[in-house]
Amino acid sequence: MQTRHEKKSCFADALAIGGVHRVPPLGHINDVLKHISEHICWEGDLNREFLFDLLKEREKILSTAIGKGVGIPHPRNAKLLGLDGVVAACFYLETPLGLRARDGEDVWCLFALIASDMGMHLKMMRELAHCLQIDTFLEEMKMKPELPVLCQLFEKYENL
Repeated sequence: MQTRHEKKSCFADALAIGGVHRVPPLGHINDVLKHISEHICWEGDLNREFLFDLLKEREKILSTAIGKGVGIPHPRNAKLLGLDGVVAACFYLETPLGLRARDGEDVWCLFALIASDMGMHLKMMRELAHCLQIDTFLEEMKMKPELPVLCQLFEKYENL
């Protein structure tokens, strides 16, 4: 039984659906976004070509690199995909990319996020941002853990 202070991480739940993936060396962000759209796990039908177009459009507006080697590619309006729900996925880049992060650090990890509801999108972003501000979380992330360990990390750090 969970107590009030031991809430389960919603981000970990969404990540359990989307999975953890390793991206081979790719030279351009559009190649990486294509890889994301082709490999993100989703329960049900997903128009992957349209997802790719939405991810490219969002990245063209402003880089989703947030610093500390992390980026969060996400469509501006996931409702256009006609999906119901939320999914997150982690993509470790074999070759880091320079994506104009404010701190100038190359991106080695991308968290793709698709949420059909803006409230859920903001909740997921808040949980992710919270964990990414914790140095020990980032240090453990640099070990590029597989899905079960990464979900445990989110559950562990979400409540700190």
